[in-house]
Amino acid sequence: MRAMSRGGAPPGRVVGAPAVAPAGPSGPPSNVRRKTVGRKGTQVVPYLASLTNPCGLKGIKIPDDEMAPSSGFQTYTEYTLTPDASTGSFVTGASPTWHNHRLSWTNTNGVFTAPVGTDVANYSTLSTLYSGIRCVSMCLKVQYIGVTNQMSGQMQAAWCPRNGSGNNIVAAASLQGYPEYDSFPTTMGLEILWKPQDSQDQEYQNPNASPNFLPAGGTVSLPVILVTGNGLPNTVCVRCQIYANWECIPQQSVANFVQTTPSTANPKQLAKASKIMTAYKLVRPILSAAAGASSMIPGYGPIIAAGGSLALSVADFFTSRRRK
Repeated sequence: MRAMSRGGAPPGRVVGAPAVAPAGPSGPPSNVRRKTVGRKGTQVVPYLASLTNPCGLKGIKIPDDEMAPSSGFQTYTEYTLTPDASTGSFVTGASPTWHNHRLSWTNTNGVFTAPVGTDVANYSTLSTLYSGIRCVSMCLKVQYIGVTNQMSGQMQAAWCPRNGSGNNIVAAASLQGYPEYDSFPTTMGLEILWKPQDSQDQEYQNPNASPNFLPAGGTVSLPVILVTGNGLPNTVCVRCQIYANWECIPQQSVANFVQTTPSTANPKQLAKASKIMTAYKLVRPILSAAAGASSMIPGYGPIIAAGGSLALSVADFFTSRRRK
């Protein structure tokens, strides 16, 4: 996990870049590519592993029939929020786009107005290097970082599908109408994973595309992930971290200068990942109910590793038992 800057300014970075252009690796790590469990264990699907752990896996590509040479890299966005004074509430989110990637709502006395979109780090440079982009995986982590004896309230999260109405997220309770909704005490924090709604979200899009998020009766053109909070203190006490993995096709004019690797189609792996993600829990607590405690929460498995990173085992989720 990346530490915050001393000045308090929201830092951002592109992880793994040659000069200014992120480079795609030659392939997924060997321990991810063909990991098996037991004598008759099931192989871990790299794309599925990325969807379920966006923080830890970089350079993974979507194994569909879009086999053009591409680059794969990760972007990181970190920022803080101040809940409003009247209700202690906030709303934030993340979109699978470079433009207006981070979403934050202006909150005055509990009334939320139009969201403010913030681009990924180095957006102006990246958008001139690549002609097509698509989000492989993404997550949004939200944690309380304020004074311990002022900790209070709840955090909620949900996955908003394409064409979902922005009217439903101007209040924390309204998120309950969206898929994958869950709520946890502020002490626990939460993480929400993004997943594609269907194959349309796995197509390459223009780097300048926006989620078209209009809370006053509008709809979203792409599925986004959302987090709200209420009953928190009116101080800078919420830290948000967005990890997003991208697969990108370079502009023809710079194709000789941007490193790419071949992409491989694997319909079986793609179908397996899509099937498992339909039942995979997208919203999880970061800490156990006892603030600062590590480890096991019934129903979630081991979720905290050294350094505070997510340690939920993908292999444990879908590997078969060893045959005797």
